[in-house]
Amino acid sequence: MRNTKKICWVIGMVLLLVTLAGCNRSRNTAGASPGEAAPIKWRMSSIYIDPGEGDHTYQSLASAMQKFIKDVNEKTQGRLEITGFYSSVLGSANDTFQQMERGEIELYYGQPMSAIDTRFGAWGLPYLFRNYDEIREIACDPDGEFFKLAAQWIGEHDALLLASGITNTRGLFNTKHRVVKVADLKDLKIRTYEDPVVSAFWEGICQAMPMPVSEVYTAMQTNSVDGLEFSANSVLTRKYHEVGKYFSDINWQWTAGANFVANAKAFNALPADIQKIVTDCAREAAVFQGEQEIRDEGICFDTLSKAGVEVYRLTDAERQDWINYAVSIKEKLRNAVGAEAYDKVTNIVEAARAAKK
Repeated sequence: MRNTKKICWVIGMVLLLVTLAGCNRSRNTAGASPGEAAPIKWRMSSIYIDPGEGDHTYQSLASAMQKFIKDVNEKTQGRLEITGFYSSVLGSANDTFQQMERGEIELYYGQPMSAIDTRFGAWGLPYLFRNYDEIREIACDPDGEFFKLAAQWIGEHDALLLASGITNTRGLFNTKHRVVKVADLKDLKIRTYEDPVVSAFWEGICQAMPMPVSEVYTAMQTNSVDGLEFSANSVLTRKYHEVGKYFSDINWQWTAGANFVANAKAFNALPADIQKIVTDCAREAAVFQGEQEIRDEGICFDTLSKAGVEVYRLTDAERQDWINYAVSIKEKLRNAVGAEAYDKVTNIVEAARAAKK
């Protein structure tokens, strides 16, 4: 009798283990045909507005992310499925970078901020680049020294930099008057974002007011702020042109916001052929972003003008006034990002510029 009970107990445990194994296999192969491996599922996050929601014609950044996801999903033939999360639904830029770093999500797309690593602020030094061609040739070349340095810094956060797009540069939008020279800012309250480089640049020339971008529209309506430093396409997509009248293309900062970054552990766990597809698609999407950004810039200026905004394009001599100001605060900027990071980034850019002469 006792032996019979033992046999029944053993049979019961075997059946239980078989059942659990079957359930686990069912979860892992959901959506896969018999004999096929289950698709690998990744999540990708960004703060950029979903290009599928409303009219976001000028959103090259979100459109590039959308293209990347579509291309990877198609080219891997369902072996890797990426789901995109836009409009900060998973958190701020800092939140989602840290989620990617910890492996809670697999892909981050955007601008790694100095709050994560002070060295990242060096990418946003005022007038680091003269134009989009320099950004493309120096910062976005995967074989270039600038990209390799950026990849090294990001790599220290358990992540891989797959590709960088040219993103855009930031002008000045306000409700009160035309801005041409640095001195024209003295009577303006300007919304800024929280960053040591931003603070170093703006605090001495205007009343700089750090504020979430979501509050700016109402703040301009109520005269709590007079304007903000922002790209022309973002002025349009956030409809700030409804409450302001003046835009100047001071182009004071490259935002470095089109970085495709993967969690290193997740990426290294992929089969080699999928790794190549992901990398290739990221680089193709980065090029796409730059092409669309350059194409759309003139369209943005025309659209703002037609909406009643005065768009002022600085001459080279007028822009030099801003560059001279940035040079005058070099030590403040150097302290903001760290002397070593400042010197490495500026030396790379200057050497690349000299090599072209």
